[in-house]
Amino acid sequence: MSEAAETVEAEAPAEAPAEDLAGLVPDTEEMPDFDIYQEEEAEVTEVTGATKETEIPKEESPDTSWSSRVKKDRQLRKKEIEFKRKEQEIAQRESQVQSLEGARERILKDPHEFFKSQGIDPLDFYTDWTNRIATGNNTPSPGARLSATEKELSELKQELIRRDTAARQRNEASQQKEVLNQYYGKINGFMDSTEEYPLTKEQCSAPDVAEGIAAYYQETGVELGFKEAFQMIENGLREKEDSIFNDPAVIAKFKKHHGLEASNSRGKRSRLTLSNNLQTQPTKTPADDMSDEEIYDFWKGKLFT
Repeated sequence: MSEAAETVEAEAPAEAPAEDLAGLVPDTEEMPDFDIYQEEEAEVTEVTGATKETEIPKEESPDTSWSSRVKKDRQLRKKEIEFKRKEQEIAQRESQVQSLEGARERILKDPHEFFKSQGIDPLDFYTDWTNRIATGNNTPSPGARLSATEKELSELKQELIRRDTAARQRNEASQQKEVLNQYYGKINGFMDSTEEYPLTKEQCSAPDVAEGIAAYYQETGVELGFKEAFQMIENGLREKEDSIFNDPAVIAKFKKHHGLEASNSRGKRSRLTLSNNLQTQPTKTPADDMSDEEIYDFWKGKLFT
């Protein structure tokens, strides 16, 4: 050992014995802890509980939420169906109750008419009811049961007859209309293909020609062809127009309307005309020199205006 080390060791104070230090070091078992650690533990517990309460709930997956909605919809739909079914049952019961009440009122008010409306003869029912009371047998007789059945069958037959009749009438009307349209088409085709019947083409339509053919058939039993029918109609129209043109009353009315002399003589010159007063060559009335075609063209559209 060097001299410096020895000098330091000699100058250092000696260590105190353990017995002297025993009174200075406090005993840890006897020192109070003042409940410091208990309070910290309580605070930690409170913080942990609050954290658990404020935890955000986990969101459901899309599949789980969709299935839950579908399930709710099914339950709601099932409840709605059940509610509607109950409503229908209640409505049917109310209808039955009203029907029974109406039947009760009718049978109390007029039993005779009520039994007749049900297809039951009132006298037969009274007889059967009396026998059932006398014998104690509450079974209706076969006649009473058959009467109601017969009424239902009769009503059903009548309804079927009405339906069949209406359907047959509609079918016949449709067929008749189709046949008439075809017949009118043939008449129009013949009318367009000829120029021999000007009066008929001008004054008659296809239904008019068909009506004339039908009237002739009803009178004589002979069915005319289109050519014969058109010729007869043409002759009739021409005769009618000739009779009108040669009618003195029509001629006088025509001349009066146009300021001409109302003279029925043909081929004679008019005596009292405006040209006589002017001492000029007298004029002739249209009926004196015009032919039938000229008169027709001149009077066309003016006779009945």
